[in-house]
Amino acid sequence: MGGGPATCPAHPEQCMQYKCNPRTGLCTETWPKPDGSPCKGGSCKSGKCVPDATACPPDPNKCSRYKFNNATAKCELEVTSCPQQPPDACKMLRCKKTTGLCTALWNRPDGTTCPGGSCKGGACSKNSTAICPVPCRNHTDDCKQWKCNPSSGACDIEGNRPDNTSCPGVEAGSSCKAGICKPPAICPVCPVHPDDCKKFQCNPSTGACDIEVNRPDNTTCTGVDAGFTCKNGICKPAAICPICPPHPRDCWQFVCEPANGTCVEQPTPTGEPCREMSGPAACAGGGCVTWDCAPFPPADKPCMYWQWTTNISAGCILLPQPDGTSCSDSNSCTTGETCRAGNCTGAAVADGAACTAGRCNGTCSSSVCSNLTCP
Repeated sequence: MGGGPATCPAHPEQCMQYKCNPRTGLCTETWPKPDGSPCKGGSCKSGKCVPDATACPPDPNKCSRYKFNNATAKCELEVTSCPQQPPDACKMLRCKKTTGLCTALWNRPDGTTCPGGSCKGGACSKNSTAICPVPCRNHTDDCKQWKCNPSSGACDIEGNRPDNTSCPGVEAGSSCKAGICKPPAICPVCPVHPDDCKKFQCNPSTGACDIEVNRPDNTTCTGVDAGFTCKNGICKPAAICPICPPHPRDCWQFVCEPANGTCVEQPTPTGEPCREMSGPAACAGGGCVTWDCAPFPPADKPCMYWQWTTNISAGCILLPQPDGTSCSDSNSCTTGETCRAGNCTGAAVADGAACTAGRCNGTCSSSVCSNLTCP
């Protein structure tokens, strides 16, 4: 019987949503909400809640400003870049903090390469020998560094500082990435992977859930039948135990190992009968041990019998015959004897009845043959 589409629950991320998988009818697909959807403190963009750009603070220095970056959803510092082609090779333009214009003319650092030599005090002087200063001056950008040019002896080679070098940014913990000061990446709650045996993990270097890993082995997963579990990132059925074949040796058996569905060799339980010996025998620790219990009960205990025990050290033990088994107590003054709790008991013959005790004759009295006359 048909029905409407499934109503999916709310996603824990406010700019993400669950959608129904038409093949399974389950809410297993994760999609970003449409750009512009409202969220707490801003609106959704590419599955993330982006604050309003007006949230960036002002900077009193007119040569820099905080600008909202939609890609990172952060306020980042933007510094005014001045052209570096003044008419004098030993001068450089710098931004004036009070106006924000590139009107300040500064001397280039001593040692800067200039035609035919290097700069010194803002003037180009001829070099006789190139000598690199140790160390080079600090760069005005915290994520850049000057390196010495061995051909001129000037620190005029600009390079990036190593990634993850600390730098002052809008947020604590900012560090250099490819020569740019960036705020720390914040890992979101990663969405559920559409594969039951995979999961997304956050990449701390980017703050994105772009690392795919396997779920632990034996994690339950959805398969054709019940009992499917993950193995190396793949949903597999439970191992099915076959009917194991008989073992060719006495006192050994093949049993199924449920972890992998294979038949493994094990000793049979102690006390199981075996055929390797010429007489009666039983298994013990994978070996066949002979036993020979007396075939008849002891003469003084007609309601007991010998029995082999699975405890090899005990061997043959006496056990009571079942209650009601016929027996003889060798007393002519009792009749209808049967076993009861290992004892042979019967009803008393009437007093005065003739009886025998060995070679003697007598009469019964209280189940005892008395008044004996012996030849």
